[in-house]
Amino acid sequence: MRNSSFSRYKIFTAADIPSITTILIRDNPESTGPFGAKSVAEIAINGPMPVLGNAFAHATGKRLFKAPFTPEYVFSALTREEP
Repeated sequence: MRNSSFSRYKIFTAADIPSITTILIRDNPESTGPFGAKSVAEIAINGPMPVLGNAFAHATGKRLFKAPFTPEYVFSALTREEP
């Protein structure tokens, strides 16, 4: 740790980001996407579920098999008998 507390911890803001140039490439538009766009944000939603499921399994020994991980589903996974 370089900081003794979070009060002096530097949190980056938009002012710290360098200038970004956007380049649009439309050589091969996607017929199923809006305005010919391909997927962009879907990859960001694929990571957390397996990570949370594996953390839960590591902590409890119980495996979650379907999303979303609602409180009711997690409770039922904790109380179910394993075969």
